[in-house]
Amino acid sequence: MIIALRKFFAPPVFEDEEKTRSAYYINAIVLINIPVLVLFYMARVAQGNSPFALANVILLGLIAVLTIVWILMKRGAVRLAGYLHISMIWVASTLLALNGSGVRGTGFISYFVVMLLAGLLLGVRTAVGIAIISILSGFGLAYAETIGVVIYQPGPAFGVAIEATVLFIFSTVFMVLTINSLQGALKDAKANANELEASNQQLTGLRDALELRVQERTAALEKRASQLQTVSSVARTIASVQDIDTLLPDITK
Repeated sequence: MIIALRKFFAPPVFEDEEKTRSAYYINAIVLINIPVLVLFYMARVAQGNSPFALANVILLGLIAVLTIVWILMKRGAVRLAGYLHISMIWVASTLLALNGSGVRGTGFISYFVVMLLAGLLLGVRTAVGIAIISILSGFGLAYAETIGVVIYQPGPAFGVAIEATVLFIFSTVFMVLTINSLQGALKDAKANANELEASNQQLTGLRDALELRVQERTAALEKRASQLQTVSSVARTIASVQDIDTLLPDITK
């Protein structure tokens, strides 16, 4: 039973190493985030918030999206799962900010978490893109609050503490995964460097052995050429000299 559950919740493995890495991170993030969001939802309801208040509906929708992301990842659509995950979290953060917290609340601050997640799953370019649209969204929220579209409503102290705790948990998870990714990349780089050094040593040994064989072969060919030249010289002498008394000293010479 335990083995079956481990296999069910384990991330898939693909031939593409980068795809396998992204699937591993999505699997870890989803399996951690869903229980945290469920606890966060229950804590908000326990504080007296309506189960179907806008913020709670956003949380439920985010839990449903994370479940879809996990299913897409298990079926091999890792890239699509990553984009869906990031975009939905960003939209949820924006809706929470528009719900009353504006640029002063945790909805806007959670953009930083989305940026970390984008960098982890989809690379630097996506993280930079999220940062740019988050900055623009921040100024948009500030303007909306200025003209009265968004009315800042400070929440209860414990509610703000709970929301900040959730953000800290998410940030910690993403930073741990990012650090592990960097450490893994560093280990791979060191292993590749060691393999390259070993290959270079083998190539150096083969080169030295080849040079030695070439020298030996060249010396043998030079010796053979000298022998052939001597035979040719003797043959010419025999052909040109008829007197035996003159021939023998010339051959000996």
